[in-house]
Amino acid sequence: MNFNAIASFREKHVTLLRSERPRAGEHQICRIHNETFHIWFMDHVKQLRQTSNAQISPEVEILSAGPDQWGRRYTGYVINGFRFRTKERESKRKTQNSGVLLNASTTSFASARDRNPVEGDVSFYGVLTDIIELRYTNDLKFVLFKCDWIDNNVGRKIDEFGFTLVNFKHLLYKENRLGDEPFILASQAQQVWYVQDSLEKDWHIVVIMTPRDVFDVLAKEHMTEPQVEPYNGQHLDDNIFTNDEDSAWVMRAVDGATIDVNIVEDDDVDTESDDDVDTESDDDVDTESDDD
Repeated sequence: MNFNAIASFREKHVTLLRSERPRAGEHQICRIHNETFHIWFMDHVKQLRQTSNAQISPEVEILSAGPDQWGRRYTGYVINGFRFRTKERESKRKTQNSGVLLNASTTSFASARDRNPVEGDVSFYGVLTDIIELRYTNDLKFVLFKCDWIDNNVGRKIDEFGFTLVNFKHLLYKENRLGDEPFILASQAQQVWYVQDSLEKDWHIVVIMTPRDVFDVLAKEHMTEPQVEPYNGQHLDDNIFTNDEDSAWVMRAVDGATIDVNIVEDDDVDTESDDDVDTESDDDVDTESDDD
Protein backbone atom coordinates (compact mmCIF):
# COMPACT_ATOMS: atom_id res chain seq x y z
CA MET A 1 0.00 0.00 0.00
CA ASN A 2 1.04 3.54 -0.59
CA PHE A 3 1.00 4.58 3.07
CA ASN A 4 3.60 6.78 4.77
CA ALA A 5 3.23 4.86 8.02
CA ILE A 6 4.91 1.79 6.52
CA ALA A 7 7.66 3.54 4.54
CA SER A 8 10.27 2.80 7.22
CA PHE A 9 9.24 -0.87 7.27
CA ARG A 10 9.67 -1.14 3.52
CA GLU A 11 13.15 0.39 3.76
CA LYS A 12 14.06 -1.97 6.58
CA HIS A 13 12.91 -4.97 4.56
CA VAL A 14 14.99 -3.95 1.54
CA THR A 15 18.04 -3.41 3.78
CA LEU A 16 17.52 -6.85 5.30
CA LEU A 17 17.31 -8.48 1.87
CA ARG A 18 20.54 -6.80 0.79
CA SER A 19 22.36 -8.05 3.89
CA GLU A 20 21.04 -11.59 3.39
CA ARG A 21 21.91 -11.58 -0.32
CA PRO A 22 25.11 -9.55 -0.75
CA ARG A 23 25.64 -10.86 -4.29
CA ALA A 24 22.13 -10.11 -5.50
CA GLY A 25 21.60 -7.16 -7.81
CA GLU A 26 19.04 -4.44 -7.22
CA HIS A 27 16.79 -5.97 -9.87
CA GLN A 28 16.57 -9.21 -7.89
CA ILE A 29 16.23 -7.39 -4.55
CA CYS A 30 13.27 -5.37 -5.87
CA ARG A 31 11.59 -8.50 -7.17
CA ILE A 32 11.99 -10.39 -3.88
CA HIS A 33 10.83 -7.34 -1.92
CA ASN A 34 7.64 -7.10 -3.97
CA GLU A 35 6.95 -10.81 -3.55
CA THR A 36 7.65 -11.17 0.18
CA PHE A 37 7.12 -7.82 1.92
CA HIS A 38 3.51 -8.47 2.95
CA ILE A 39 4.47 -11.69 4.75
CA TRP A 40 7.55 -10.17 6.39
CA PHE A 41 5.59 -7.08 7.44
CA MET A 42 2.92 -9.13 9.23
CA ASP A 43 5.48 -11.29 11.04
CA HIS A 44 7.73 -8.35 11.91
CA VAL A 45 4.94 -6.31 13.50
CA LYS A 46 3.83 -9.36 15.51
CA GLN A 47 7.39 -9.84 16.73
CA LEU A 48 7.73 -6.17 17.69
CA ARG A 49 4.51 -6.35 19.63
CA GLN A 50 5.65 -9.43 21.57
CA THR A 51 9.34 -8.78 22.19
CA SER A 52 9.95 -5.03 22.35
CA ASN A 53 8.65 -1.82 23.81
CA ALA A 54 8.45 -0.20 20.40
CA GLN A 55 5.37 1.95 19.90
CA ILE A 56 3.35 0.71 16.95
CA SER A 57 0.73 3.01 15.51
CA PRO A 58 -2.83 1.72 15.14
CA GLU A 59 -2.56 2.22 11.36
CA VAL A 60 0.50 -0.03 11.16
CA GLU A 61 -1.18 -2.73 13.25
CA ILE A 62 -4.26 -2.65 11.03
CA LEU A 63 -2.29 -2.70 7.77
CA SER A 64 0.00 -5.52 8.90
CA ALA A 65 -3.01 -7.73 9.63
CA GLY A 66 -4.18 -7.43 6.03
CA PRO A 67 -7.63 -6.61 4.63
CA ASP A 68 -10.94 -8.28 5.40
CA GLN A 69 -11.84 -11.52 3.66
CA TRP A 70 -14.51 -9.75 1.62
CA GLY A 71 -13.88 -6.87 -0.73
CA ARG A 72 -16.01 -5.03 -3.25
CA ARG A 73 -15.65 -4.82 -7.01
CA TYR A 74 -16.89 -2.01 -9.24
CA THR A 75 -17.08 -1.57 -12.99
CA GLY A 76 -17.25 2.22 -12.73
CA TYR A 77 -15.72 4.77 -10.36
CA VAL A 78 -15.68 8.57 -10.24
CA ILE A 79 -12.65 10.16 -8.59
CA ASN A 80 -10.27 13.09 -9.13
CA GLY A 81 -12.84 14.73 -11.41
CA PHE A 82 -12.87 11.76 -13.82
CA ARG A 83 -15.41 9.02 -14.49
CA PHE A 84 -13.59 5.72 -14.98
CA ARG A 85 -15.08 2.53 -16.37
CA THR A 86 -13.43 -0.83 -16.87
CA LYS A 87 -12.49 -1.86 -20.37
CA GLU A 88 -15.05 -4.67 -20.33
CA ARG A 89 -17.91 -2.43 -19.29
CA GLU A 90 -17.22 0.23 -21.90
CA SER A 91 -16.96 -2.35 -24.70
CA LYS A 92 -20.64 -1.76 -25.49
CA ARG A 93 -20.37 2.01 -25.25
CA LYS A 94 -19.22 4.63 -27.72
CA THR A 95 -17.40 6.60 -25.04
CA GLN A 96 -13.92 5.79 -23.73
CA ASN A 97 -13.37 5.97 -19.97
CA SER A 98 -10.82 3.22 -19.34
CA GLY A 99 -7.57 5.05 -20.12
CA VAL A 100 -5.39 5.57 -17.05
CA LEU A 101 -2.33 7.73 -16.46
CA LEU A 102 -0.10 7.25 -13.42
CA ASN A 103 2.78 9.54 -12.54
CA ALA A 104 5.06 7.69 -10.14
CA SER A 105 8.57 7.57 -8.78
CA THR A 106 10.27 4.53 -10.27
CA THR A 107 13.47 2.56 -10.35
CA SER A 108 14.38 1.32 -13.83
CA PHE A 109 16.99 -1.23 -14.83
CA ALA A 110 18.79 -1.59 -18.13
CA SER A 111 18.95 -5.35 -17.52
CA ALA A 112 18.51 -7.94 -14.80
CA ARG A 113 22.23 -7.56 -13.99
CA ASP A 114 22.16 -3.77 -13.83
CA ARG A 115 23.66 -2.65 -10.49
CA ASN A 116 23.15 1.04 -11.19
CA PRO A 117 19.40 1.54 -11.66
CA VAL A 118 18.05 4.94 -12.59
CA GLU A 119 15.51 6.58 -10.30
CA GLY A 120 13.08 9.27 -11.35
CA ASP A 121 9.51 10.28 -12.07
CA VAL A 122 7.90 8.33 -14.88
CA SER A 123 4.45 8.45 -16.49
CA PHE A 124 2.75 5.11 -17.00
CA TYR A 125 -0.18 4.58 -19.34
CA GLY A 126 -2.71 1.81 -18.97
CA VAL A 127 -6.21 0.54 -19.52
CA LEU A 128 -8.46 -0.12 -16.53
CA THR A 129 -9.49 -3.77 -16.22
CA ASP A 130 -10.72 -4.07 -12.63
CA ILE A 131 -11.70 -1.91 -9.65
CA ILE A 132 -11.49 -3.44 -6.17
CA GLU A 133 -12.14 -1.93 -2.75
CA LEU A 134 -10.27 -3.50 0.17
CA ARG A 135 -11.56 -2.91 3.69
CA TYR A 136 -9.29 -2.94 6.72
CA THR A 137 -11.74 -1.22 9.08
CA ASN A 138 -14.88 0.85 8.59
CA ASP A 139 -12.66 3.92 8.53
CA LEU A 140 -9.74 2.50 6.54
CA LYS A 141 -10.49 1.35 3.01
CA PHE A 142 -8.51 1.44 -0.22
CA VAL A 143 -9.85 1.39 -3.76
CA LEU A 144 -7.42 -0.19 -6.22
CA PHE A 145 -7.35 0.09 -10.01
CA LYS A 146 -5.97 -2.91 -11.85
CA CYS A 147 -4.65 -1.97 -15.27
CA ASP A 148 -2.95 -3.42 -18.31
CA TRP A 149 0.23 -1.34 -18.43
CA ILE A 150 2.33 -0.62 -21.51
CA ASP A 151 6.00 -1.55 -21.49
CA ASN A 152 7.84 1.76 -21.72
CA ASN A 153 10.88 0.17 -23.31
CA VAL A 154 9.17 -0.94 -26.52
CA GLY A 155 5.57 0.20 -26.33
CA ARG A 156 5.82 3.98 -26.29
CA LYS A 157 7.42 6.68 -28.40
CA ILE A 158 7.38 10.42 -29.00
CA ASP A 159 6.73 11.54 -32.58
CA GLU A 160 8.27 14.50 -34.41
CA PHE A 161 5.47 16.77 -33.19
CA GLY A 162 6.04 15.93 -29.54
CA PHE A 163 3.00 13.70 -29.11
CA THR A 164 3.22 10.51 -27.08
CA LEU A 165 2.13 7.30 -28.82
CA VAL A 166 1.64 3.89 -27.23
CA ASN A 167 1.37 0.38 -28.63
CA PHE A 168 -1.10 -2.02 -27.02
CA LYS A 169 0.87 -5.04 -28.27
CA HIS A 170 3.65 -4.35 -25.77
CA LEU A 171 2.38 -4.72 -22.21
CA LEU A 172 3.94 -5.58 -18.87
CA TYR A 173 3.12 -8.43 -16.48
CA LYS A 174 2.03 -10.95 -19.09
CA GLU A 175 3.08 -13.89 -16.94
CA ASN A 176 1.04 -12.78 -13.89
CA ARG A 177 3.82 -13.26 -11.35
CA LEU A 178 3.53 -12.62 -7.62
CA GLY A 179 5.92 -9.67 -7.80
CA ASP A 180 3.98 -7.91 -10.57
CA GLU A 181 2.43 -4.54 -9.80
CA PRO A 182 -0.70 -4.08 -11.93
CA PHE A 183 -2.57 -2.30 -9.12
CA ILE A 184 -2.52 1.39 -8.23
CA LEU A 185 -4.56 3.42 -5.76
CA ALA A 186 -7.62 4.96 -7.40
CA SER A 187 -6.63 8.30 -5.90
CA GLN A 188 -3.45 8.28 -7.99
CA ALA A 189 -5.20 7.82 -11.33
CA GLN A 190 -5.58 10.45 -14.00
CA GLN A 191 -7.47 9.87 -17.23
CA VAL A 192 -6.36 9.69 -20.87
CA TRP A 193 -7.88 8.82 -24.24
CA TYR A 194 -6.18 6.72 -26.89
CA VAL A 195 -6.72 7.72 -30.52
CA GLN A 196 -5.57 5.25 -33.18
CA ASP A 197 -2.90 6.63 -35.49
CA SER A 198 -4.20 6.83 -39.06
CA LEU A 199 -0.94 5.57 -40.57
CA GLU A 200 0.44 3.16 -37.96
CA LYS A 201 -2.60 1.20 -36.82
CA ASP A 202 -0.84 -0.47 -33.89
CA TRP A 203 0.01 2.89 -32.35
CA HIS A 204 -2.35 5.19 -30.47
CA ILE A 205 -1.93 8.88 -29.67
CA VAL A 206 -2.29 9.76 -26.00
CA VAL A 207 -4.87 12.46 -25.25
CA ILE A 208 -4.62 13.85 -21.72
CA MET A 209 -8.01 14.62 -20.20
CA THR A 210 -9.00 17.63 -18.12
CA PRO A 211 -10.95 16.86 -14.92
CA ARG A 212 -14.56 17.92 -14.97
CA ASP A 213 -15.37 21.18 -13.15
CA VAL A 214 -11.83 22.43 -13.83
CA PHE A 215 -11.69 25.80 -15.59
CA ASP A 216 -9.00 27.03 -17.92
CA VAL A 217 -8.51 30.68 -16.94
CA LEU A 218 -7.23 31.42 -20.44
CA ALA A 219 -10.33 30.03 -22.12
CA LYS A 220 -13.55 31.93 -22.67
CA GLU A 221 -15.69 28.95 -21.83
CA HIS A 222 -15.58 26.05 -19.46
CA MET A 223 -13.37 23.38 -20.98
CA THR A 224 -15.63 20.45 -21.86
CA GLU A 225 -13.51 18.82 -24.55
CA PRO A 226 -10.32 16.87 -23.86
CA GLN A 227 -7.05 18.71 -24.25
CA VAL A 228 -4.72 17.23 -26.85
CA GLU A 229 -1.21 18.07 -25.83
CA PRO A 230 2.25 16.54 -26.03
CA TYR A 231 3.23 14.75 -22.86
CA ASN A 232 6.88 13.88 -22.54
CA GLY A 233 7.70 10.99 -20.30
CA GLN A 234 7.59 7.24 -20.24
CA HIS A 235 4.28 5.52 -20.29
CA LEU A 236 2.35 2.30 -19.91
CA ASP A 237 -0.95 1.29 -21.45
CA ASP A 238 -3.54 -1.12 -22.43
CA ASN A 239 -4.28 -4.34 -24.19
CA ILE A 240 -1.45 -6.88 -24.14
CA PHE A 241 1.35 -7.62 -21.69
CA THR A 242 4.89 -8.08 -22.87
CA ASN A 243 7.14 -8.78 -19.93
CA ASP A 244 10.75 -7.95 -20.77
CA GLU A 245 13.02 -10.10 -18.64
CA ASP A 246 15.84 -7.60 -19.09
CA SER A 247 14.04 -4.62 -17.64
CA ALA A 248 12.01 -3.76 -14.57
CA TRP A 249 9.87 -0.81 -13.55
CA VAL A 250 9.16 -0.43 -9.85
CA MET A 251 6.35 1.99 -9.05
CA ARG A 252 7.55 3.20 -5.68
CA ALA A 253 4.45 5.32 -5.25
CA VAL A 254 2.53 2.07 -5.00
CA ASP A 255 3.56 -1.07 -3.18
CA GLY A 256 2.73 -4.38 -4.80
CA ALA A 257 -0.55 -5.99 -3.79
CA THR A 258 -1.42 -9.69 -3.76
CA ILE A 259 -5.17 -10.07 -4.11
CA ASP A 260 -7.30 -13.21 -4.06
CA VAL A 261 -10.75 -11.89 -3.48
CA ASN A 262 -14.41 -12.74 -3.17
CA ILE A 263 -15.97 -9.76 -4.91
CA VAL A 264 -19.06 -7.62 -4.53
CA GLU A 265 -19.84 -5.77 -7.74
CA ASP A 266 -21.22 -2.24 -7.69
CA ASP A 267 -20.95 -0.92 -11.20
CA ASP A 268 -20.48 2.81 -10.68
CA VAL A 269 -19.29 4.67 -7.62
CA ASP A 270 -18.90 8.43 -7.42
CA THR A 271 -16.56 9.44 -4.61
CA GLU A 272 -17.27 13.09 -5.18
CA SER A 273 -21.05 13.49 -5.44
CA ASP A 274 -23.95 11.40 -4.18
CA ASP A 275 -25.97 12.67 -7.14
CA ASP A 276 -23.80 10.95 -9.73
CA VAL A 277 -23.89 7.29 -8.78
CA ASP A 278 -24.96 4.52 -11.13
CA THR A 279 -25.11 1.27 -9.21
CA GLU A 280 -26.17 -1.75 -11.21
CA SER A 281 -25.10 -4.92 -9.44
CA ASP A 282 -23.36 -6.46 -6.44
CA ASP A 283 -20.79 -9.21 -6.36
CA ASP A 284 -18.61 -10.44 -3.49
CA VAL A 285 -14.84 -10.70 -3.50
CA ASP A 286 -13.02 -13.13 -1.26
CA THR A 287 -9.60 -11.86 -0.22
CA GLU A 288 -8.57 -15.33 0.83
CA SER A 289 -7.69 -18.19 -1.47
CA ASP A 290 -10.11 -20.98 -2.22
CA ASP A 291 -7.87 -23.33 -0.28
CA ASP A 292 -8.42 -21.46 3.01
